[in-house]
Amino acid sequence: MVRHTKWLAVAALLIAVAPAMAQRPEGGGGPGGGRGGFGGGMGMRGPSSKWSLLSVPAVQSELALSEEQKTKVQPLVDSMREAMRGGNPGDFEALRDLPEDQRREKMTAMAAERAETQKKVTAEYQPKFSEVLDEVQLQRLQQIYWQSQGTNALRDDDLAAALQISPEQKENITTVNAEFMSQMGRGMGNRGGGGGGGDNQARPDFEQMRQEMQARTEKRDAALLDVLTADQKTKFAELKGAEFDVSQLRGPGGPGGQGRRGGPGGDRPGSDRPARPGT
Repeated sequence: MVRHTKWLAVAALLIAVAPAMAQRPEGGGGPGGGRGGFGGGMGMRGPSSKWSLLSVPAVQSELALSEEQKTKVQPLVDSMREAMRGGNPGDFEALRDLPEDQRREKMTAMAAERAETQKKVTAEYQPKFSEVLDEVQLQRLQQIYWQSQGTNALRDDDLAAALQISPEQKENITTVNAEFMSQMGRGMGNRGGGGGGGDNQARPDFEQMRQEMQARTEKRDAALLDVLTADQKTKFAELKGAEFDVSQLRGPGGPGGQGRRGGPGGDRPGSDRPARPGT
C-alpha cells in the first residue's frame, strides 16, 4: 500500500510539472536561479501562477503589501487555487497499468488539460489582482515569478515576446521538453511496475530517483539555454530583476512548502510536496 501510494505521488508529480514541459512556450511559466541564474532546481516547477506567490510572506514583504492589500489578495488566491484544482485520482492510478507508449500519451493529454485550465483561470483572475496591486508591485511580482520558474519561464507569453523568441526556437524548446517528459515517463514506468507483489516487492529507491531526476533536469536546462542566443540570455537575466531568494518560496505555507494540503491538480501551498522526493 505504501509503495502504491508513493507511485501515485510520483505520477501526480509528473502531471503537475508536465505543463511546464509539454506545451509550447506560450502561457504562464520550476524553481530557478536568481537574476543571473537559469537553473530549474530538481526539475520541479514553481507555482503554476504568479498570483499564488502573493500568499507567501516573503513575497508580501518584498512587494511591501499593505495590510489592506493582504486582506484583499488572500481570498482571491484561495479562490483561484480552488478553481485550478482538477483531475480524477483514478486517472493517476490508471497510468500505472498502461503500456509505456500509452502512458506517455495519457500523461501528455492530462498535462495539456491541466495547462489549459491554468491558462483560463489565470486570465480570469489577472484583472482582479491588478485592481489591488500597483504597477511597481506587479512588475516586481512578475520578476520574482520568472526567477522561480527557471528555464520553464521561456514558455511565458510576455517573456517570449520580450526575448523575441522565434518560431524555430519555440519548436526547439518544445522538442527538448518533450524528450524530457518521455525520459521521465520511462523512468516512472520502470519503477511503477504492476500490482500484486505485495510487501515482497522491493520498494523504490527515491534517493536514486531524485538523483536521476536532477541529472535529467540539468541536461534539459542546458539544452534549453543552448536554444537562446547570447543576447537573449543576457536579456533574460535583466528581465528577472534584482535577485530574490526563491528558496523562501519552498518553505511552510509557500508553493512547494508544507502548508495547507491540496490535491494533485491544485496549486495550494503544500500541493507540490511530491515535487521533492529529495510547486
